[in-house]
Amino acid sequence: MAPAGHKVLFQGLAHSIANSPLNFNVLAGSGTAYTLGSKAALGAGDKAAEPLAAGADVHLVSALVARNAARVSFAGSDSLC
Repeated sequence: MAPAGHKVLFQGLAHSIANSPLNFNVLAGSGTAYTLGSKAALGAGDKAAEPLAAGADVHLVSALVARNAARVSFAGSDSLC
């Protein structure tokens, strides 16, 4: 985890994961981060434009441990600085 005050440049897709003891958030969005379903949702009305996730619920990099002890990491970008 980056020390307090340090910033990470993330350019990519955010995602949301289920709340489970097997899921781990590696890098979360800031308090002002949000993600929408698609660009089409912006023009489809107020309800469709509600964010799918916001703040710390926006996951940029996450990991999970499967029940057979396999480990998987997800990152929505190959450009992480």
